[in-house]
Amino acid sequence: MAHALLSASSADRWLHCPASVRLTEGMADKGSSYAAEGTLAHAMAEEDLRAFMEARDPDFSRHCQQPYFYRGMEEDIKLYTDYVKETFLAGAEELAIEQRLDFSEYVPGGFGTGDAVILSQGAVEIIDLKFGKGVPVSPIKNPQLMLYGLGAYLANDWLFDIDTVRMTIVQPRLDFLDTYEVSAGMLTEWARETVTPQAKLAYAGKGDLQAGSWCRWCKIKNTCRARASQHLEFYQSKSAGPELNTAEIADVLAQVDAIKAWLADIETGATETLTAGGEIPGWKLVEGRSNRKITDPEAMAEALKKVYAAEEIYKPQELKTLTALEKLVGKKAFASDYGQYVTKPPGKPTLAPESDKRPALNSPENEFTFE
Repeated sequence: MAHALLSASSADRWLHCPASVRLTEGMADKGSSYAAEGTLAHAMAEEDLRAFMEARDPDFSRHCQQPYFYRGMEEDIKLYTDYVKETFLAGAEELAIEQRLDFSEYVPGGFGTGDAVILSQGAVEIIDLKFGKGVPVSPIKNPQLMLYGLGAYLANDWLFDIDTVRMTIVQPRLDFLDTYEVSAGMLTEWARETVTPQAKLAYAGKGDLQAGSWCRWCKIKNTCRARASQHLEFYQSKSAGPELNTAEIADVLAQVDAIKAWLADIETGATETLTAGGEIPGWKLVEGRSNRKITDPEAMAEALKKVYAAEEIYKPQELKTLTALEKLVGKKAFASDYGQYVTKPPGKPTLAPESDKRPALNSPENEFTFE
């Protein structure tokens, strides 16, 4: 599926940080399990709505075989699909599902895909499914939804004489539904005065790098100098003194989440660089801590029961911990008689300074650590 350079889904970023667009052009999307789950939910919602329009029962058989399908997923999309159906049946004239929405009149090469577009004389409503269950996504002045609304208005105004654009976000797993409404005139004014100037800068690879909440989805979020400066220079212009006052502490607390997110991205990016064979001066990857696991609880239990009473090796409905069983049998005897039922997987690669005594994962001294 083709993606616009200046897509609606990334509008919050390129509107605030136009220079990031060309800097990240061509960089691969890493994807995530959350994105894959959301894609599957959208596919199921599309099938449900198309079946509704075709007066047939939806067929989810192919979706049920997908890795991120779970029992109850059909129910979880219903708040969205029911709202679309009810809104359409309330007197609308047309329902478009997964429609390409072009807003290139205001944004070079700009287009996106509307989950559901409902049209009636004088009005259009964009209904967007958000499947995340973290925090509610508001439609109020949401640039993605506003660009979708703009595209729907431009495509259909000639036929439906649109003067009202409604934008609705449905987030079923948070039981969240909210609508934002603007006049077509206000929407086109926003596009002309706010969107187009920033879009032209972004398309040309010009403008500023500016850090903010939109950094979360940026492909250079762990190496961006503007984002680093925002946090590293946070107190450069503050008053001097041996201690922070309460007002300054309040300022720091307000930045805690953003700073934590930035540091986590720095660490993740450094780990990825080292994993790929790159170098970070003074840092290496070492094996992190991991816990031993019983590979076959039933077989281990049968072996233990030949020597020990059930109440000695079991806690209610499960084996005692490895530490407790080892204490019962004795460390050496446990390793000799029952060690075959235990495995200790490699620890997650963890950043550590060069002074750390653990060998680097890719060093000769650690070459034969794993079997």
